[in-house]
Amino acid sequence: MAVEIIEIAANRAGRAVTVEFVPFQRAMFSLQQRSDTLMPALFKNTERSPQFQWISQVYAEDLRFLSTDKSINTLAEARALRQVVVESGSSSARFLVDQGFNNLVFVNSPDASAQMLASGRVQAWFLTEGLGEAIWRQFGYKEELFHGDVLHSLLRCFWWLALVFHLK
Repeated sequence: MAVEIIEIAANRAGRAVTVEFVPFQRAMFSLQQRSDTLMPALFKNTERSPQFQWISQVYAEDLRFLSTDKSINTLAEARALRQVVVESGSSSARFLVDQGFNNLVFVNSPDASAQMLASGRVQAWFLTEGLGEAIWRQFGYKEELFHGDVLHSLLRCFWWLALVFHLK
């Protein structure tokens, strides 16, 4: 949805937009190096808030654990698991690290997280439900995803100085 909003806005302004999808940490590094770009749907948090010029809130999203065998509804239940996968540098990872988790597996993409959960290499995946479900369907996994309770809410916003959209 956020990609479409940027494309429509650029079109109305008579600007061309190039969309590029890159790993999260590369996007975060690049956004600090460029001044001609936008990144849609990035979560705004206390650390990032002063670093960028935020344009508009798109919507709020909730973080929860996704699993293939049972709902994981508390941080204590997740701490008792052998391994939980999160994307390096993400708000999901930061939240769990701040909560003192020591059973985390860090990967570079949500696709890799889904593959690890589907293969049984991790017992849970921590991210937003919408993203998790979309990736799960994209790969055609047959196992049911169990959704735990909401454990943290995030604001998804547009912001300046990011890598995904190069304005021309």
